[in-house]
Amino acid sequence: MTTVHAYSRDNDPRASAPKIIPVELFGSTIEFKPNDKGHFVAEVDEGDALERLLNISEGYCEYGKPPRQKKRFAASSDPGESDDEGGIDASPYIKTFEDGNGGEKTVDLRTLKRPQLMEIVKDNEIPDVSHSDKNMVVVEKIVAFFKV
Repeated sequence: MTTVHAYSRDNDPRASAPKIIPVELFGSTIEFKPNDKGHFVAEVDEGDALERLLNISEGYCEYGKPPRQKKRFAASSDPGESDDEGGIDASPYIKTFEDGNGGEKTVDLRTLKRPQLMEIVKDNEIPDVSHSDKNMVVVEKIVAFFKV
């Protein structure tokens, strides 16, 4: 187990700041809760979820350590394979949405199942998404929609 720090969420002065930040990765939900210093932390098992979080250097790091250097992913390879010679940044696929309970939920779009993707499309009224589009095409259309 490794303690992961969601450092971009620390000491949020808003009264509506969440007390728990759920992050869904690879079918599991990791709950970040403030510790006695107001730092949002969670114990994360070794594996894909830990690697993915620590590679999102804009928001997560091992507690007490600086963020990792950003890894990049090749457009033509599996999204989980790093490409040290360039490629597309993984961060456009990480999105935070309202969870319906007044909080927020951070997800990696590439790990979502079809119904979850289509719910995002519907809730955000994303145009030009067809039910016949493959999941990764839908993911790319969601990413493009939020870049505008």
